[in-house]
Amino acid sequence: MFRLIHWLSEAITFVAAAIAIAMTMVIMTSVVMRYAAGAPLRFSEELIGIAFAGIVFAMLPACEANGQHIRITLLTDRYSERGKKIASMLDRLLMALFCLAFAYLSYDFTHTSYLWDVHTEFAGLVMWPWMAIMPLSCILTVLISLFMVRRRAGTWQEVDEDTEIMLIEEGEERK
Repeated sequence: MFRLIHWLSEAITFVAAAIAIAMTMVIMTSVVMRYAAGAPLRFSEELIGIAFAGIVFAMLPACEANGQHIRITLLTDRYSERGKKIASMLDRLLMALFCLAFAYLSYDFTHTSYLWDVHTEFAGLVMWPWMAIMPLSCILTVLISLFMVRRRAGTWQEVDEDTEIMLIEEGEERK
């Protein structure tokens, strides 16, 4: 299971990077068109906004799996090892709870967009597939968070999260 999560986070990161490169190409093309032809691409702002939001939400599960999200450790750095593990588990449980609530709300948003057949104004892009990234990534983040909590609860060995991530990258599994 751990290798599957690691592989999935790597695949998501690769796709997000490819989308970011494509976004850069669209922006460059739009700038060249603005100065060469006097008119930028009509749909560039819409496409870039949608793609950026898609990248942010698509990377949420990968960041959770790799422990690369922003943390405020002012207090937790002073905890004992056991306290740090408990704080890490609570952190992941809160993340799971937030993502579960957000997935519920964004699913309704996506479903309404699908029912109303919402399109972007200039490019006419169908919106619901892009919106579907939100609930899907949140559900995946919930699953990853709960797996990480279960994994951390199963062991009280002295292994910090950086070492744990290094073990993931090396393909080792801890019991």
